[in-house]
Amino acid sequence: ITKEDNTLIIQTWMYHADLMGGLAAYFSGNRNVVWNIRGSGIPQSLFSATGALVKICASLSNWLPRKIICCADVAKESHIKLGYSKKNMCVISNGYDIDAYNPCINKKNNRLELGFSNKDILIGTVGRFDPLKDYYNFISSAKILLEENKFVKFIMIGNGLTNSNKKLMGWIDSEGLSDNFTLIGEVDCVNKYFCENNSKKVSSISKCVEISKNPNDKQDLDSLSIRIFKNILSKNIPIQIFL
Repeated sequence: ITKEDNTLIIQTWMYHADLMGGLAAYFSGNRNVVWNIRGSGIPQSLFSATGALVKICASLSNWLPRKIICCADVAKESHIKLGYSKKNMCVISNGYDIDAYNPCINKKNNRLELGFSNKDILIGTVGRFDPLKDYYNFISSAKILLEENKFVKFIMIGNGLTNSNKKLMGWIDSEGLSDNFTLIGEVDCVNKYFCENNSKKVSSISKCVEISKNPNDKQDLDSLSIRIFKNILSKNIPIQIFL
């Protein structure tokens, strides 16, 4: 395909595609290969099939890709430790349209429509229901926050984040938090929910996306590191929260 289309650049995403796409490009005579790294580690462990794949990619990283793009500094540094070539790596943080996240004009009405009072502090998370998202950690952390402030409410948005998800509801019910959680499920546009949230959080055990460091961000989102958040709660709960 690359020969027939005269492809100039081949960009691959994640380990499997990096390896297969990189080799396919190489054998077709195309050396303009760009790999992408989107996480800070290997949740499945180094001794898993994915771990073995990462080792293979690391051994090829010095010559197969022309450039390796990481979504964050922590992704770059963690993969250098795994054996990736430092000389080919660079960091390009995720971009986003800040105009899409301006504070809502009808924020008060939207809160009431969603069933929240003006006293409620809203914390939201967006993502599919997946083990790597570590939602059990999110719910466990929610209980700790509620011990500090009873007005904290939580919104979960994404595929599988619904009341019909028995596993998810079991986690919430086991902590006695059913009155504090609103499960939205998958939606076409999350902007209006972002307008309502006092904070947006990421509980993923492997994500390292830097999206809150834009000095022009109109909601003044400051990223609190995992370690800072641990110190705030004085608990050993590894989550990251965006305020």
